[in-house]
Amino acid sequence: MLNNNCYKEIVESILKATNTVIVSHKSPDGDSIGSSLALYHFIEKLGKKSVVCHPDAAPLYLTWVAGAHDIVLFDSQRDKAIELLANADLIFCLDFNSPDRVGKEMEPYLKHSNAKKILIDHHMHPADFCDIVVSETSVCSTSQLIYELVEQSGNKMLLDETIGTPIYMGIMTDT
Repeated sequence: MLNNNCYKEIVESILKATNTVIVSHKSPDGDSIGSSLALYHFIEKLGKKSVVCHPDAAPLYLTWVAGAHDIVLFDSQRDKAIELLANADLIFCLDFNSPDRVGKEMEPYLKHSNAKKILIDHHMHPADFCDIVVSETSVCSTSQLIYELVEQSGNKMLLDETIGTPIYMGIMTDT
């Protein structure tokens, strides 16, 4: 695992940010939805606001988790998604290792955003497009890395059912 300083730096970035957007890959799976919503709820518990913006919709069997119906979808809410990415000062890139994984329509808006970008992922060979990279291929899921962020940043007391349920969903569906 990474050292606590990296996770503390991520939490400091969250606390400094005004407009945080959480992005994951095209054709979302349980880990992309789980890690995105767990981070969304964690940011909320830190007293900050964020928005989850994905390229397209998750399968219906993954939409039962709290917050799933609030995800902004680039393919059906294009103008809103473009505005969110343009106005972001912090973007989390979860569960993907290269910006092309968000799809050719969304990729240019992600790549050209001036926001600070943080990659949290468990896939091999991350591309060099983020300011902070948490890439740990020995873990089973990005959701596990979100748990590590909560715990190792000194915020384990914030872990509750709202954060834990999507973490569990992501771990279970990616193993």
